[in-house]
Amino acid sequence: MVLTDLSFKSFVMSPSEFCEKWIPILYNLSPSDRGYKSACIRELMQITGLAEVTIKMWGADMGDYPNSVASTLKLANQLYAVKHAIGIRPNQEI
Repeated sequence: MVLTDLSFKSFVMSPSEFCEKWIPILYNLSPSDRGYKSACIRELMQITGLAEVTIKMWGADMGDYPNSVASTLKLANQLYAVKHAIGIRPNQEI
């Protein structure tokens, strides 16, 4: 169940972890599918407010991201999990 991730044991989530969890749910794309990386970047842009070029500068594996992004993604993950559990599309404004 998606809600099992709501613990506050870890206050960070990497961009790749976030995308691995939510892109299949939101876009029905797996990491090996064409369009996965673009969907991931779009979602990260929406959450962080950062430009596409900035996100692409994190590298192919998105490992060179700022610490603030990891904290933001953890909070977004928790919000997405709650929305998903109550039947709202996670990336939809409410």
